[in-house]
This record gives sequence, structure tokens and C-alpha cells, in this order.
Amino acid sequence: NRRPNLEDEYPKIESLFTLYEENGDDKVLIQLGHEIHRFLVDIDFMSKYTRSDSNWEEFNIKHAFDSVFHGYAPILQRDNIEVIQDIQNNLIIDYNIVLFEDIVKNLLNNSLKAISNKRRKVVKITATAENEALTILFSDNGIGIVEKDRNKIFEVYHTTTVEEGGNGMGLYMIKTNINAIKGSIEVIDSEIENGATFKIILPFKR
Repeated sequence: NRRPNLEDEYPKIESLFTLYEENGDDKVLIQLGHEIHRFLVDIDFMSKYTRSDSNWEEFNIKHAFDSVFHGYAPILQRDNIEVIQDIQNNLIIDYNIVLFEDIVKNLLNNSLKAISNKRRKVVKITATAENEALTILFSDNGIGIVEKDRNKIFEVYHTTTVEEGGNGMGLYMIKTNINAIKGSIEVIDSEIENGATFKIILPFKR
């Protein structure tokens, strides 16, 4: 895996802009828009990455999940998505709460894309304390992830959801931030039907 390189992106944008000025090709304009979006996502990622070791605090895991799902309530209700939470009430972790909620949001966004064409839509979260670490299983009953892609999905710019707005940064950002605190994330056999399950381990303390 590599980090986003802003020095790589800027020349691409500059050359595409010059090309569009010369011939006015709409295809070039679309590509230019895509590269600008990628550039902005990179900047946002780098900004969050530089803050990943600051603003740590103790917070309740269930409350953090509830906060994220409350924000998504209109979408969940509109699309009739069943959310199953099996989270202990007393789980407290010392981490950057903004980054934690970003992890949840990225996983939830992936699930929403994966289950979009399902008649019954399910997202399930299990959180338990194991060996002085928090273990989270984040599952959905969507299209799943084939075995050969289980490691590729964490690579920067790897995405299978371009048409749904995927940019290949979400899972890369998650893995980078989790690795920074000596945690881990992996895809395991799904808990629900033929979907996907992400297993995340985060230490309770630094």
C-alpha cells in the first residue's frame, strides 16, 4: 500500500486542464473533474492522518455507534434497512472519536452500496471486549467480497463501486488509521447470508 501522493496528482490535473483548453473535449472535462475530486479527497485524508495521534479521549462505543446511525436515520428509514446492534453498554475506548466515527461511516457507506439492490437489507454490528482490545464485526447481506479481492480492497484507489460514487480511499483510510494504533482490520467469512464481514480489533489503550 502507498499513501496518496499530492505531488503525483497535481501534474495530472494541470495537464488535463491544458488538454481541455486546447480541444474542449467533454471526456477530458469528466476526467479532470474526477482527478480534482481525488485530489481533494487526498488532501482531506492527509489532514485527518496528521491529526490521528491527537485529540484522544475516552468514550462509550455504543454511544458513538448510536451517534453515527442517528445521522443516517433518514436513509436507513427510506430504504427500509434493518440495523442489528449487539454492543455492550459499558465498552469504553481511548481513541480519537472523530476518526472512530469516520471508520463507522466508511464501513456503513460501503454496506449501503453493497445492499442497494437487495430486497431485504441488513447491517449488523457486534462489539465485544477480548484480550484487552475491542473486537468489532461489521456485517451486511450485500454482494459480498470475493476471496481474491479481500486484501486488494484496502489498497489506495482500489474500488469496485465507481458508479455508486466510490473513490477507493475509504477502506485505505480506515486501515491506515487502525494500523497507526496497532490495531487491525480484515475481511472474514460473512456472518449474514452471502454478504461481507469486516473484523476490526482496536486496543482499549494506547
